[in-house]
Amino acid sequence: MAESNKATQAILEEIHKRLAEDMLTRLKDGACEAKDWTVIVKFLKDNDITALIETGDTDSAFADLINAANEQVKKLGESLQ
Repeated sequence: MAESNKATQAILEEIHKRLAEDMLTRLKDGACEAKDWTVIVKFLKDNDITALIETGDTDSAFADLINAANEQVKKLGESLQ
């Protein structure tokens, strides 16, 4: 892989990580508006996250985002009952 591609890959990975961390913060703070949910759902869909996943990397921001999203969905479902 060319050196410029490595730099690009590292930058994209950092953006991906920071985006997941920001979404996680919004979910945990309960600060999500409809537009935020749209972005989060698209982010998960674009990353082929369509079901609860098991991961050995439980400290990753992405795994935390998935867990927080599942908790928020559960809370919303309970509040609608």
